[in-house]
Amino acid sequence: MDHFMGLDHLVRHTHVSPRPLDLYGPPGIAARVGHKLAGYDWNLAEAWWRTIRVHEVHEDHIERHHFAGAQGFTGERLGSESRCGTTIHIEAYVTVEAKLCDHGLPVLAFRLTETEVFSIDPAPGQCGVAPWTVVA
Repeated sequence: MDHFMGLDHLVRHTHVSPRPLDLYGPPGIAARVGHKLAGYDWNLAEAWWRTIRVHEVHEDHIERHHFAGAQGFTGERLGSESRCGTTIHIEAYVTVEAKLCDHGLPVLAFRLTETEVFSIDPAPGQCGVAPWTVVA
């Protein structure tokens, strides 16, 4: 419960966003998200409501599901892709890795690694003044 309780609050305050929300979790997370969302009436759903994309991380593959706000958050399984290694998500500035762990039930442990984008290297300069060298 402590790993999932805040989903109602998150959905309540962000469901009208046009941007999708990506959730990553262990096997069974898509069904749990679907059950939570089905507990509410979405009779006033708008076409621009957010879609919640659920990525169910298994040892050897990732299953993709989505719950479209415009359709009252009804769920649909999109398929799966093979998983090799621990990386589950890569963007320009961050790589996310996940490992399945046992916490009395399956949970994911995450590691985020930021891409070094910008750093300043204080190179020794003349007259005791250190000029700044930008390394990109």
